Amino acid sequence: MYVVTLQPNDDAATANWGEGWSTPTYDQWVELLSKCSHTWTTRNGVNGCLFTARNGNSIFLPAGDSCNDEESRIIGDSGSYWSSTLHQYMPDGVKGFQFIISFEDCDLYDTFGRAYGRTVRAVYPSR
Repeated sequence: MYVVTLQPNDDAATANWGEGWSTPTYDQWVELLSKCSHTWTTRNGVNGCLFTARNGNSIFLPAGDSCNDEESRIIGDSGSYWSSTLHQYMPDGVKGFQFIISFEDCDLYDTFGRAYGRTVRAVYPSR
């Protein structure tokens, strides 16, 4: 299967955080969903989703949806996150991850339009 991943010079996480940082791949989002439980919660007044692994490690992902033409939508009710994996047949598409608090649902998306703003959760590989 043909898979294209953003190069470091095209990756917002690398550009903003430096060498070694990257936007998670689609497979990393798949791993998060398959190996962690999730709980809808509020931290410091921010809605989001807490993902907890069997070993007790956790990560909180704030709810902050997409924007297009400077207009934000559904802030606080869902979270849409980029992956660094591009869609294999659509040059303007990228795979992603989304959770919606009102439906208590987490989904992986095959295509998000790259023209929409989504949240970037930078990751740094373990040593």
